[in-house]
Amino acid sequence: MRIPKSCLCLVMVLVALCDASAFVAGGTGPHYLVANDDVPPALATSLTFYTVGADGLLTIKAKVLTGRGGIAGGYFGAQRVNVLDDGKTECVYASQAAGGDIVGIVVQTLRIGNSATGSKKDTGASNGIGLAMNAHYLYASFTDANTIGTFQVKPGCKLSFVGDITVAGLQGGIIDGMAIHGNMLVVTYDDGSIESFNTSVGVPVSNGDEQNSTASRSGNTFANGVDITQDGRFAIFGDTATSTVVEVSNISSGKLTPTVVAQAQPVREMNNPPAAINSPSIAVAEADEIGSSLQQLSEAEGQALVAEMSLRLPEHREAGVAELESITADPKRDNVIARRALAWDHLQKREFNSAVEELGKGAELNARDPWLHYYLALVRQTKAKALSSAIEGLPNMMQDLRLVLDWSPEFAEARAMLAMAQLEGGGINAAMESMRVAIRLSPRNQMYLLDMAQIYMAGKHWEAATALLERLKNSPDQPLAKSAHEQLEGLPMLKKYGVMPQSATKTDIASAIPSPPAHSSTSTSASPSSVTSSRQDEDSRPDQPSSTEDADQPPAPFQPDRRPIQHLKGTLLSVDCSHAPIALLTVSAGMRVLKLRTENYQSIMIIGADEFSCTWSNRTVAVNYRAGGKADGDLSSLELQ
Repeated sequence: MRIPKSCLCLVMVLVALCDASAFVAGGTGPHYLVANDDVPPALATSLTFYTVGADGLLTIKAKVLTGRGGIAGGYFGAQRVNVLDDGKTECVYASQAAGGDIVGIVVQTLRIGNSATGSKKDTGASNGIGLAMNAHYLYASFTDANTIGTFQVKPGCKLSFVGDITVAGLQGGIIDGMAIHGNMLVVTYDDGSIESFNTSVGVPVSNGDEQNSTASRSGNTFANGVDITQDGRFAIFGDTATSTVVEVSNISSGKLTPTVVAQAQPVREMNNPPAAINSPSIAVAEADEIGSSLQQLSEAEGQALVAEMSLRLPEHREAGVAELESITADPKRDNVIARRALAWDHLQKREFNSAVEELGKGAELNARDPWLHYYLALVRQTKAKALSSAIEGLPNMMQDLRLVLDWSPEFAEARAMLAMAQLEGGGINAAMESMRVAIRLSPRNQMYLLDMAQIYMAGKHWEAATALLERLKNSPDQPLAKSAHEQLEGLPMLKKYGVMPQSATKTDIASAIPSPPAHSSTSTSASPSSVTSSRQDEDSRPDQPSSTEDADQPPAPFQPDRRPIQHLKGTLLSVDCSHAPIALLTVSAGMRVLKLRTENYQSIMIIGADEFSCTWSNRTVAVNYRAGGKADGDLSSLELQ
């Protein structure tokens, strides 16, 4: 498979660090910008240090390899880099989500002090690991286990794990952002709730003030990032929303108080900023300042929308179909809304050809209607699932979904559908990125997490897949939990033979056909973001092999490969494929010659070539590998340069 070269600098923090061996107050040393590169699990990840010139120009100072994989995404509110400058030692700490590591780097030497982990359950492969710290402790939010880990800060930028506590939002949400001031730690959850903790004894203790933020009660936004003012009086929350929403809680009492909702406005519109906030650029939003749009509909389109609402209700479906058919029978009243509603009805009945025919007639009326393209993609996906077959017209499906996403980039369901289409097309890296976006847009949808686990398995990111499935097997959604449990049990066989046990390839998860909201129209200004659905996981794994050898022997429990990933640049001298699909690569680097092995060269991640070749020789390469195994190392990825 082939992936494009890209720079994955997702989480940055600007810090002033002294270049001397000991910090001097008021020193004039260089400024650094430090980036957690968060490279996907198959490749070695790193931290990049940039110097900041007087003109603001960035220059790479050094790249420090941390040896463990990132996830190339996650929650925006989770800060992945933290800095400690206590006047004696200057340290940068960064989280490595896929492996669950917290790495400490000594700035004076740009070398790793140590790498610490929490308990076995403490990982962040789904949405990352956020960090917050004071002079004595570092706190890590592990999104897979929904825990806050406590690490004691040691000399030499080292960390020592103290313990962890399990947390959750009021609606079962996952921990998101964190900020600390003094002994008060404030956190957000992805369900809209917020909470504070007392850290005077090291391990956080809840202050008993968990609450839903004021703005989240509308269901359209939730607190994401959080920061605390320098005087420790206010916690400021940056919300995930379609508009700029900020919430402020007065924490002077040592506990969170109900948040005040504010909305950013141009300075020229400000007359009386709230005294409590005392800011010239934030004001409480008035009801008449909320954005809206107006789309004029014809009488027939309005009738079609009402009939479409009836269609969604089983007791009114027959009447709704009759009304829609009467509209489409009249050439003067026929419209795309009626056609796509009838297509939805056919899709419910698994009448795929009839659904396509209705959508085709709708395209003749308005080929630019985005919902039309969404349903065309949905028909292809649903048909493939119903028939347990490959998606027909896969390139057309992806094109339809891209048109939909050009119209509404925040349409999570379309983004998730695109991810699974990309996976079927062999674009594992693209599928991973698309699904990460879908998860960020709809973090409560556990079906997206199950699909992400399948993408991880397809890319042989076993540790990341295991962490997700371990979390999902305890889901309150019983069919989903059952599927996660079966896939988790089938991982050893998948890893060894490339196939899942038969029981793990089928699930009982019901597949509901997503539908547009009742107010949708032909306007391209409407948003489909309110569409919700229960999505069945993609049945894209290979069939069970005919051989029944060892069928009665239960597979050994799956153990993640804990060997660190190492990076090497050199010359590929030769490739031995005499025992295909096993390949043995001989790589020379200076005085070293390594034999690197892969069990299946067709599944290895390749950069710089369309496919693996057994005839390669004397090629400049960069490889990622794990030392040991049946040769000098097991190959993880290969880049031809």
